[in-house]
Amino acid sequence: HQPTTGNVPSSRGLHCATSLAYGPNDDDNDADTSTKAMVIFGGAAKDGSMSNEVFVLDVRSWKWTRLDCSSSAGDDDADAAHTDIPTPRAGACLCPLDENSVLLFGGAMPATAEEGGGLLGLNDVWVLHVDMEHGKGKWECLIRNQSVVDIDNDGDVVRPPGRNAATLCAIDAGKLLPNMNAGTEGDGKVSCFLLQGGWYPFRKTYDDVFLLCINSSD
Repeated sequence: HQPTTGNVPSSRGLHCATSLAYGPNDDDNDADTSTKAMVIFGGAAKDGSMSNEVFVLDVRSWKWTRLDCSSSAGDDDADAAHTDIPTPRAGACLCPLDENSVLLFGGAMPATAEEGGGLLGLNDVWVLHVDMEHGKGKWECLIRNQSVVDIDNDGDVVRPPGRNAATLCAIDAGKLLPNMNAGTEGDGKVSCFLLQGGWYPFRKTYDDVFLLCINSSD
């Protein structure tokens, strides 16, 4: 049992977690990509209420920090993409994007009566930029949620239907998919992630696979 201090998260399940290797190393030399923290997002309490809180556990000091992800945590930018945050949800995917950012996909949230009730599977994509020094986070929405009935995958852009309990991981597309032009595009680096499986709660289970590519210059 490892004792921890700080702002400890409340009891919950169906949250998501990933590692974070934030900032330069202690010698201020090259960036240290070893794990320095664990990020957890969302989840559901015993009473069914869901969360969109973000907590970071520094695995060197074993101290928890609840990130301030309010609009004031970002720049003085009034752009809505930098001032809104993901809705409370459970069963989302979370994985590292770079040493100071994590990538969030999907999950499930309570549906309204107009949406049929029950749980609504989500397919939105977010980046959380973590400022460990000040205990703040800034959400950036890359892809808005879109309902299953509105999705048209016959065009150039293919989108997975909303889901939770999927897996999302970074891959080296240049090695795994040699015929794909991945790695760099324009002035930015292209990061690729593999999304697999999951289910639309109590309605459909998926065995499909999608590739998400993000250009860091966007």
